[in-house]
Amino acid sequence: SNQAILVSTQICFVHCMAEGARMTLILAAMSHEGNQNFEFLVPIVSGMVWNIAVRAGMLDRALAIVTCGRRTPTRCSLLLQEVKYCMGYPRFFVLLAVVLARVCARNPVLPCDHENMGLAVLALFLAEVVEDLISYLLEWLDFKVHPKRRQVTEEEFEMMARAQLRFSLGSDEAS
Repeated sequence: SNQAILVSTQICFVHCMAEGARMTLILAAMSHEGNQNFEFLVPIVSGMVWNIAVRAGMLDRALAIVTCGRRTPTRCSLLLQEVKYCMGYPRFFVLLAVVLARVCARNPVLPCDHENMGLAVLALFLAEVVEDLISYLLEWLDFKVHPKRRQVTEEEFEMMARAQLRFSLGSDEAS
């Protein structure tokens, strides 16, 4: 439906903006630091490990355990896991546009004294590819630990319907 397309698009944009913000924070920190070290690898590798664990469903499983099965994945959260395959890459198009603009203006591709920024972008791209490959491999091996959605019994459904009816009748009397 039209609403489903809107929701799906928003979920894609949320992930795309989150990945772009993560890259921006890493590159901004590198541009303000004068030292040329490899500390940028820590957030890249830890983010990759976290994203693989979340894609495999470990966070959903932990939340289901903590909430005694009340919190299970919704369709939106499962869709978010699927769009992570394609929406992690648009952030690199922005950098490509910046590089092309610098080349057209006859400037060096990387800012002076910030050659590690190129390595950081390469590491980010490789981390995204490795994350996708490992996630595809885990999916191919059928390693998903997402908890199953709890089915509502007929008695629970009747109790929920009665509670909703009482609530709606109570709100009608109040107005």
